[in-house]
Parts: sequence; structure tokens; C-alpha cells
Amino acid sequence: MTPSSDWAGRLASRGAVAAPRHRGFGSQLIEMSVQRQLKGALTHDWSGGGLTAVLVVPADHLAR
Repeated sequence: MTPSSDWAGRLASRGAVAAPRHRGFGSQLIEMSVQRQLKGALTHDWSGGGLTAVLVVPADHLAR
């Protein structure tokens, strides 16, 4: 991995996982930490009968 590359992680869960009715404190905390502290992005996809979450963070923010 070069210093200018991004790190990406993907989590996929299928089956008995349903989309939440609202964003709770934990979800907000995770999203703010990823965006503000790590300068990254977090996306959620609840289609297809489960959750797929993708986290992308610039590698230079992980090297600190």
C-alpha cells in the first residue's frame, strides 16, 4: 500500500438483518468519527435482504 492509496473495508450480512427505523447515537458516533477524524467515508446499503457497509479511509490517516 502506498502512502497515497486508500484503505477500504467491506462488511456484508444477509438474512435476518433489517434496516433501522432511525439513526441511533452509536451510528452517529461511528459516522462522525470516520468522516471527521479519519477523513473517510462510510456507506450503508440495506437492499437485498441484508446490510452491506463500506468504509474507505485515506491511508495517511491510518499511519498516525
